[in-house]
Amino acid sequence: AVETKATKSALETAKNFATVLLDARAYDELVAARSEKQVRDAVGCYVDREEAFVHDGYENATGTVVGDDPFAEMQRTGKLFGGLVRDIRRNYKWDVYRTDWTDGLNEWRSIIKYISVTAWLYFAVIMPVVAFGSLNDANTVKAIGISETVLSQAICGLSYSIFAAQPLAIPMVTGPVSVFISVLWLWTDALGIEFLPFFGWTGLWGSLLLILIVAFDLIAYIRYVGQFTEEIFAMLVACIFISQYIKPLVDTAENESTTVFLLSFVLATGMFVMARVLSTFERSFYLNATTRTLLADFGMPFSVLVWSGVRQIFTNVDVSSLEVPDRTGIVTTSGRSWLVPLGNLSVGHVFLAIVPALFLVMLFYVDQNVAVLLTNKRENKLKKDVGYSLDMMVVAANMIMCSLLGVPWTNAAVPHSHLHARMLADSEEYEAHGRCHERIIRARETRITNFTTHLLILASMFLLVVVGYIPSSVVWGFFLYIGVATLDGNQMFERALLIFVQPEKYPPNHFVRRVALRKIFLYTAIQVTLLVFLWLVNENFYIEGGVFKAGLLFPLIIMLFIPIRVFFLPRFFTRRELHALEMEKEDH
Repeated sequence: AVETKATKSALETAKNFATVLLDARAYDELVAARSEKQVRDAVGCYVDREEAFVHDGYENATGTVVGDDPFAEMQRTGKLFGGLVRDIRRNYKWDVYRTDWTDGLNEWRSIIKYISVTAWLYFAVIMPVVAFGSLNDANTVKAIGISETVLSQAICGLSYSIFAAQPLAIPMVTGPVSVFISVLWLWTDALGIEFLPFFGWTGLWGSLLLILIVAFDLIAYIRYVGQFTEEIFAMLVACIFISQYIKPLVDTAENESTTVFLLSFVLATGMFVMARVLSTFERSFYLNATTRTLLADFGMPFSVLVWSGVRQIFTNVDVSSLEVPDRTGIVTTSGRSWLVPLGNLSVGHVFLAIVPALFLVMLFYVDQNVAVLLTNKRENKLKKDVGYSLDMMVVAANMIMCSLLGVPWTNAAVPHSHLHARMLADSEEYEAHGRCHERIIRARETRITNFTTHLLILASMFLLVVVGYIPSSVVWGFFLYIGVATLDGNQMFERALLIFVQPEKYPPNHFVRRVALRKIFLYTAIQVTLLVFLWLVNENFYIEGGVFKAGLLFPLIIMLFIPIRVFFLPRFFTRRELHALEMEKEDH
């Protein structure tokens, strides 16, 4: 028997061992123990880990030491373009870069995974891009339309997949960028100047500011965003995507016939349910292992095709489809030249473009870096070097190209980027304390899927009429699928759900074991409050009327969360509590 102090009662000893058994690693080691020494060693290892949890590690946003540093590669170099040079030397070494294109090509499982992820990524990108292109078309009176938006997605995606340090991140034309473009249109209309030259100069000034950020290693400060802000941002993105399922259905119910609403609801919900079920089909007991794997890998694109086909059965019901231009090929929507006439602005208006460029840079600084941070999270098991400065330089180069062509700017998008990493990985389910969990056991880091997807999108310039057969309601179901997938693994969401869980049934994860429940709920309540505030600011993007939109301050609001984390939270939580609440999921 393990010796205990005489002052301890049997109940106290039982409580201590119960605490040890809540640790999944200690539990597995104790179950496997076959001798008293092995039991002692397992308990000793648990104690050592708990002590290291408090005393070892890195300096976080509060200046305290709390664990292995996930941002060790984001330190400032003190040299002009020092971070960029460091990233190029690490990521462009031939032995490293070559493997980005060749890894996995000698095994059929990886090849099938690359094909399925390419199919998944194609639909995941082309559907929202066409939707945003339609929005741009309406907001700019065809100055920037669907053709321009699709071309921007293709060329920016191709260049990013070739040159970026993190090719798993997916650059996209996003909703905020589309609405930013509409604000520029309102400004130029109010000033009585040409839109495209002002758009071009805004992008050129923005790219110069991004290059300066890279030159002076200002990317390093994104490390202070931290898990606290990342979780809020990911939750906001999830809520936005889920709302894009709910809002159109509500509008359809109010403005269309019952028949149109019912078919739209069936198509949207059917798309979501089928994609969601098939994505987890690999873990079912039906059919053989190969068939289950194929259904899981191709589940989302298969669902898009199935429910687009179902819509064709009901041709007498006027359900809308994605709008596509009548003209195909690499041609502009309005027939204008591809090059923007930058010289058509006065010198004063050229320098006035610096003002919107500042807002654009704030948006890209936050969106781009948070998307890559989420992709590089430890739980994704990526092994290759990061390169935040190199990634931002590629974004700046793409911004120059887009500004000269008069097409929308792109940056790495949430949630497509980190979902891309998860889709490429092999995962497994495991049981811990009566609960089923999922973990990644093998990551694939490749440029092939990103590159091939955007080749297909470039080819789609000649086949957009085919994309036009996808019903809008299927896209709404896809948005719900993406939103729910973004919630998976979000610890803020998991903590919020604890409110509705019987205390005896709480999962034995790291923050439940190490932080009092009232502190867990307080921390989560602060995050939820900030999320609601951020939602209200973000929603102002979509309120019509007015030349200035408060939604443009959205990235600045996110940056203001940093001082809240640094100066406000330590007044209510100890260093140990904050570490437990902000650490990534433990490996088991």
